[in-house]
Amino acid sequence: MPQKVNYLLSILEKKDRHIFAAHLFLNIVSPALDIFSFSMLLHLLNRLLSGMQPNRFWTVACACLTAGCGAKGLLDLYRARVANRFLYGSAQTLSFRFFDLFLHEGLLDHNKKSPMQAVEIIWQDTLGSIRIVLDAVSVVTQSCTLAAYATVLVYRTAWLGVASIVLLMLWMVLRYHTMRERIAQFGELRRSCLIQANANITTSFGAYKELHTSRRTKHLQNRFEETSRRYAKVESDFTYLQNLALVLIRDSVIAAIYLLLLVVLLFEIDLGTIIPYLVIYATLMIKLEPISYGIVSGLNRIQFSTKSFEVVRETYERWLAYRQAAQEASRRRQITPTFRHGLEVRGLTFGYPGKRLLFDNAEMSIPAGKTVALIGASGAGKTTLLDLLLGLLHPQAGSICFDSYDLVSGSDGEGKCTAFLGEIVSYIPQTVYLNGETVRHNVAFMESYDGIDEERVIECLKAAQVWEDVREMPQGIDTLIGESGVTVSGGQRQRIALARALYKDFELLILDEATAGLDNRTEKAVMDSIERIKGGKTILLVTHHMALAERCDMIYRIDGTKLVRVR
Repeated sequence: MPQKVNYLLSILEKKDRHIFAAHLFLNIVSPALDIFSFSMLLHLLNRLLSGMQPNRFWTVACACLTAGCGAKGLLDLYRARVANRFLYGSAQTLSFRFFDLFLHEGLLDHNKKSPMQAVEIIWQDTLGSIRIVLDAVSVVTQSCTLAAYATVLVYRTAWLGVASIVLLMLWMVLRYHTMRERIAQFGELRRSCLIQANANITTSFGAYKELHTSRRTKHLQNRFEETSRRYAKVESDFTYLQNLALVLIRDSVIAAIYLLLLVVLLFEIDLGTIIPYLVIYATLMIKLEPISYGIVSGLNRIQFSTKSFEVVRETYERWLAYRQAAQEASRRRQITPTFRHGLEVRGLTFGYPGKRLLFDNAEMSIPAGKTVALIGASGAGKTTLLDLLLGLLHPQAGSICFDSYDLVSGSDGEGKCTAFLGEIVSYIPQTVYLNGETVRHNVAFMESYDGIDEERVIECLKAAQVWEDVREMPQGIDTLIGESGVTVSGGQRQRIALARALYKDFELLILDEATAGLDNRTEKAVMDSIERIKGGKTILLVTHHMALAERCDMIYRIDGTKLVRVR
């Protein structure tokens, strides 16, 4: 536990550690005041049971203690507020860092997880890990409080208190050590079930048409029912174990009190002499009940979050590596890439880890201002080649030069440097993503709302042969098109994506089967529009349509592991 807490505190920002320090201070002060108040109460009860007559001093003392309890209640409310600020503020800090990582990580790392796994890491795992810190503080402070009350109990009740504390501690230790592995497994299984259940929900929306037309909804229902049932069972079992600890502790304490009364009655001990001790013993044991339960349940919650902690630690280490690489890149000379001469690929060698080489010493030349088609059989590596040209994948060898800037080595004729290809390249992927906003905001993708050029949006929609369709929509370019463009047709979706690419200033336009969803007539009209507006721009398109390829100035075909120019 200490290693987990130290690690988590070390990765937090300074402001979050300050809030934690305040929380820790309040967690020390609050139980200290509680112990003082309770000790005064026991002392007063002992005096009263011993025959003390009420006097002004004790009357004033009781009034002060009453006011003090009210003040302590306000302090506890503030402590809860500070704890929540620390929990959600720290989790938000980690969430932002991890989102930053997922947004900028390499394509291979990006493809290793599903969107639901990313959501779980960003929201649930960060919260679960920060709760470990709060639970650890709670366990430590409650353990100190337990020790203080145990000291008072032993002082007041001698061997009876010693025996009770020993039995209570043995039960707590045995309970924790026999259940901790199982509880850690519960936490991992709960996390896995939640990811699977959310993935099923996502599938029900993303594959709505396929599921209904193929009548396979029952299969998805069965998968969700099984996963949700497992999730419910894990939550139920964990909650049961937590409640079981509370019930056993509470009933054991009450049973111990009744057992003491039974001994008093069986041996006919004088009640006048035993009542003060009995009252003190019962009061302290009842006070120890929620404290001992809090310790056990806190330790259980820490074990329950073990998997979340492991995921957060692994993700944070990757974020650190990414930030270090980004800082090193920021210290390099910054250049603005150019495309006056074109793109040169030399000695390109690439293969996915553990698989055969897709490219081996491949070469290609794309002169500026030309339209180039890339053809090849399905699975030959056309999209992979585009990912390499865009810098999304890193080859094992070779160079990819935009004029004098080599994307692979990160250098030009003057040495190491950094360039952002987005300043000269516009790209339409094979699978188009449209968010749930308006046509306007999907064309001017991720541009600030007040920075959108409406005239340019309309010009690009016209060039993409979709303006007439948009104009007939209920709110024109301000019509919401739904997540993934569900309210528009497949052809309209492709053409809006094309308008997005045209909206951006570019020197090189890369299209990965961007016209595949269009009929021949619309495809020809779109290509005519691109040719009209491209001027001296360069176009690289991946296509299966030879008629479209024949319209290009140059054609490359992927032949085995080589790039062969066929025209």
